[in-house]
Amino acid sequence: MELFNLSLVSSLHTIQTTVILCLILIYRPITALVNDDVIHGPITSVDDVTTVLIIIDVQNCFIPGGGTLPVPNGQDVIPVINDIRQKHNVSFDFVVTTNDWHCSDHVSFASQHSGHEDYSLVNLTYIQATGELCAEESTTNNKYAVNCSMIGGEQVTLQQVMWPDHCIMSTVDSQLHKDLLIAPSDLIILKGNHCQIDSYSAFFDNGHMSATTLDSMLRDRHVTDVYLVGLATDFCVFYSAVDAHELGYRTSVIVDATRGISEDSTTEAIKTMKSRGIKVINSSDLDSIFTSSSSRQVINHPALTAVKLLVILLLSK
Repeated sequence: MELFNLSLVSSLHTIQTTVILCLILIYRPITALVNDDVIHGPITSVDDVTTVLIIIDVQNCFIPGGGTLPVPNGQDVIPVINDIRQKHNVSFDFVVTTNDWHCSDHVSFASQHSGHEDYSLVNLTYIQATGELCAEESTTNNKYAVNCSMIGGEQVTLQQVMWPDHCIMSTVDSQLHKDLLIAPSDLIILKGNHCQIDSYSAFFDNGHMSATTLDSMLRDRHVTDVYLVGLATDFCVFYSAVDAHELGYRTSVIVDATRGISEDSTTEAIKTMKSRGIKVINSSDLDSIFTSSSSRQVINHPALTAVKLLVILLLSK
């Protein structure tokens, strides 16, 4: 009888220990094993995955039929982006829209450089530490230029495309296109609003001398996965994707929801993104990507792991 009681106590102790372990596993998720061809970088808990859709510059200025800098077939991205939002809204934790937002006398405008035509190239020099524009031949009369020889410091020279005047802040031209689906909860990033330097990327100016608030915004929300769409594939989408990847975000460009300015530069941009480890996908791939992600969350859910452990322990008795 005494032996039986000891055995019963031992069994009860084992069950109690098992229940405690299960509760710990339920409330403290274990690291999920993630298929590396879908997610790169350090293995992370599935509960830590936060996904953002970034819509780049789908503004009136870039849409044919009235835009001041129309991207060929730029209007075609709108129904694709809208479809993505309608079908996969629950898969994105939040959405960011970016706006090219230029001063009327922005340094990237050909109109501000005497003798330079639209789409010509100009070299612009800056003080690297401050981002101040140096007064040179093409910027002698630019009110934003300073005498860099008087200031000193390391300088950096950037090649700048001379664009037609476009996306001037607070104009109809700079507004998001009326057919683009937006929500009150969408976050907005303004870029290119420093008059003396251009900003293709949604994260930095072209010289990486100043940053927008996008990176801090994403980090505050613990974002791990970035999906980019919009205009233009070979400029603002490309540079935003490269910076996102370099900043450590798992980055995908949904290429059928983008359009480029030129065929050659778009082809080269896609090639470069792929070579750097940025995923270039189609919107039709999202079904399998998000389904696969959901399946991994179920398979690796801590509650399921706890049940597995309970079964193993009971079977070993």
